Amino acid sequence: MKTLQLILVTFFTCTITLSSCKKDDNNTPQPETKYPARDEMNVAYGNHQRQKMDVYFPEGYNSSTPVVFLIHGGGFVAGSKEDFTPRAQTFRTKGFIVVNMSHRLIDTTGLLSLPPVHMASSIRIIDELADVHAAVNKYKAMAAEWKSGTGKMYMAGHSAGAILSMLYTQGDYNDDKHIRACGNWAGLTDLSIPSDSAVETLDPRIKELLYRATGYEATVANNLAFMAISPYWVANINDGRPTITIYPENNIVLNLEGEAAWGLHTTQSYHLLLSNKGVNQKLSIYMGNDHGFSPAGSWEKLIGETVDFFNAN
Repeated sequence: MKTLQLILVTFFTCTITLSSCKKDDNNTPQPETKYPARDEMNVAYGNHQRQKMDVYFPEGYNSSTPVVFLIHGGGFVAGSKEDFTPRAQTFRTKGFIVVNMSHRLIDTTGLLSLPPVHMASSIRIIDELADVHAAVNKYKAMAAEWKSGTGKMYMAGHSAGAILSMLYTQGDYNDDKHIRACGNWAGLTDLSIPSDSAVETLDPRIKELLYRATGYEATVANNLAFMAISPYWVANINDGRPTITIYPENNIVLNLEGEAAWGLHTTQSYHLLLSNKGVNQKLSIYMGNDHGFSPAGSWEKLIGETVDFFNAN
């Protein structure tokens, strides 16, 4: 009898032990599957021919891999995602999923004639921002199918694309802070109108572009419309989001007197605003660089610096 009891006790003890071991095995975290590098080219995020994006996935990506949305430059009137393909490839080598997007452009019909044709554009900066939002939403909708994630998303751009990046990240589209930080490469931070007399000194083609970009004449009376497309003022009325600016010493686009110094001053004001709000920010000035970031090697350097900032935020 005692022998039988001993056998039963031993049996139940082993059964419980094995069951516990099995349960522990099931609770052991398993490494997340990693996937091979791949490209998704010309993904449509809207019905317009320019509403396309290329998505580059690095080797070994998964749902924890960070994502960056890239926006090309071109003064809001030109450019395409193909202009930024080399930048996208560089970002991918840094371990990022890259969404490289085109967007609709402001109408340039008669813009370059003197005097320029005065006409409204069906596409304004607010429409280009809507395109950025549509591209973000398209990526989100496809993330599960692509086995990627949405927890660590960032945005960066050059020139006009940098302005769009800052406006989007600091503005209402990002009120849930799904874009964690943005990169400003040579973009202006304040497009508000300082005075009517200052506008009168501008080339009439620039004044016409400002009109087409907003739908409002460039006057102090209409300044709210121009503050709405100024990252400084958009960040001022919101909480502010982390930003890294790479500013070239010779940041000249319009060949205006004092343009580079004025641009740097307004950019410093933008970063001071973020700092005063307790927001992480970084401003790097690349000496000897022009608006297109010459000489050779500058793009690789600025992307590396941007990646470090994104990874810290």
